[in-house]
Amino acid sequence: MTVLEQAMTGGFVHRPGFLASLLGLPRARRAERALAARVRALLARAGLAARAEQPAARLRRAEAWRLEIVRALAAAPRLLLLEAPRAAWRPDDAEALGLLLRELCEDGLTVVVGERSLGYV
Repeated sequence: MTVLEQAMTGGFVHRPGFLASLLGLPRARRAERALAARVRALLARAGLAARAEQPAARLRRAEAWRLEIVRALAAAPRLLLLEAPRAAWRPDDAEALGLLLRELCEDGLTVVVGERSLGYV
């Protein structure tokens, strides 16, 4: 699966219905196009827009974590719970994740982080 396809799986909880999607009804196609557009915007925000059409299996560890966050955001949650999100990351990747999480908080999303490094939190 590509990075875009992986990220879109999180948004399928809001699909118009299995049968409508299976039959390719217009409302299902519209919903999928809207989801793809929303997910592309989330990928851009997470710094993964250039990797959208590449296989997700080729992502570095930090990129794969950001993809997981994008997939969770595709479901339009009100709360995001992360356990040790920066474990074994390079310092620059951890900083980029921190900035993304800060932006999400500023946009009104509640983010709960379980992390050993209090300086990071």
